[in-house]
Amino acid sequence: MFVRYESIEELEDAIARAFLAARDLDAQGALPPILQPLTLISPPRGFAISVELRPFEDPDHPGEFAEDSRWDPRHGDVLINYEPGREGGWRDDRREGRRGWHDGAPAELPPPPGEDEEEARSGTAQVGIRGGLWMLPDFKSTIPAGGREFTRTALFDVGVDFSLLFDSVFVGSSIDYALTNELSIFSFSAQAGFEADLGKLLVPLSLRASAGIMLAELDVDEESFGDFDHGVGFLARVELTGRVTSSVVASLWVDYRHIEFDYEPTVLSGDDKAGGATFAVGLSVGLRF
Repeated sequence: MFVRYESIEELEDAIARAFLAARDLDAQGALPPILQPLTLISPPRGFAISVELRPFEDPDHPGEFAEDSRWDPRHGDVLINYEPGREGGWRDDRREGRRGWHDGAPAELPPPPGEDEEEARSGTAQVGIRGGLWMLPDFKSTIPAGGREFTRTALFDVGVDFSLLFDSVFVGSSIDYALTNELSIFSFSAQAGFEADLGKLLVPLSLRASAGIMLAELDVDEESFGDFDHGVGFLARVELTGRVTSSVVASLWVDYRHIEFDYEPTVLSGDDKAGGATFAVGLSVGLRF
């Protein structure tokens, strides 16, 4: 394959950008293992890279292809140059005087790593499955039919999350089903929050914080217990997220859930509401796309 000089400039710039992209993808843990050797010749932070493709020249016929101005990967040379302190710039001095160069500056370098990571996250969706424990306070009440109660308990909580991320801000919703052998809670919540990068420790880490409204229904598995009204409350969530691969994330999450369920029967004494200030904690795994 021959590459003529009129397109060599773009090809050289593309190769240089590819080395920078390989370095940044490796820092994010997103570079496939088969491409990781490229990081050995990628420029270190703070260094600029320039690539020069020297034209094909048949050693048996020197100068024969000089007028054609073409490059052949089977015989042509590749020169890679690194310069400290010029990561945002390019070297153009090697290109002066070569036939076929376009006028003007070469293609732009990729944005700095921080901006690139933010751009990669913009407009992305995340779907996750969550599991944990939801601590619910005890409930003791006396109604005309007698005493009704359940003890302080930890409900096993399973949830599904969906969120849309725009730069560092996201909106999302969650559906949860929590249960023990005597009661269950079905809930829905809608939240808004932000995500901040924390750097890399084994895997790239980020912190998510969100808050929103929560709707829930409490049901006690005893026909004579009496019913509770639907509850409306507040949810706040903090999540420590690790990016396992470019599309898989795992999280440790903690919720503060303040929600109350009014007890429908006439209360003679004791609690007339269940719930209140509660906490939940657990793990989740999700996909980003």
